[in-house]
Amino acid sequence: MRFWFWRRATREAELDEEVRTHLDMATQARVERGANENEARRAARREFGNIDLTKGVTRDVWGRRWLEDLVEDLRYGLRMLGKNPGFACTAILTLALGIGANTATFSVVNTVLLRPLPYKEADHLVTVSGNNRARGFDTDQVSPLDSADWRSQNHVFEAMAASTDAQYTLTGRASLS
Repeated sequence: MRFWFWRRATREAELDEEVRTHLDMATQARVERGANENEARRAARREFGNIDLTKGVTRDVWGRRWLEDLVEDLRYGLRMLGKNPGFACTAILTLALGIGANTATFSVVNTVLLRPLPYKEADHLVTVSGNNRARGFDTDQVSPLDSADWRSQNHVFEAMAASTDAQYTLTGRASLS
């Protein structure tokens, strides 16, 4: 996988050339001092140290090592998932269900607990109900005439509304169910 900004092959070739140049220069310096060519090369390699370790440290200094490792890990993971389609389906389904459940839970918690109601001083909303059992009715609903009387004689509440259903929508949007 090649990206234009990586130029990995070019950098690797330049690194190999630089290491080779250092070793050749050290070998040449020893040969000029009178050492045997093979002995000078061995001494230069011994002095230089572990070539692979030096190259690895140089790659780390380039600063893109983490990105290359990430790409290699992703490619390996995709290869393994391709070899094991049953496991791949199970893993993808598990992730999808987990993400969906978390999204649904957060949506409910955000709507119910975190976001305030779209009313001024929403913490002062109250429900007023009447008891018609004393009048012989088997319901707690308030009659329309009682509701009108309460509204006309109201000196406590900013506004009053009557409802025939015990389900309320406090989001500011009407429910059509």
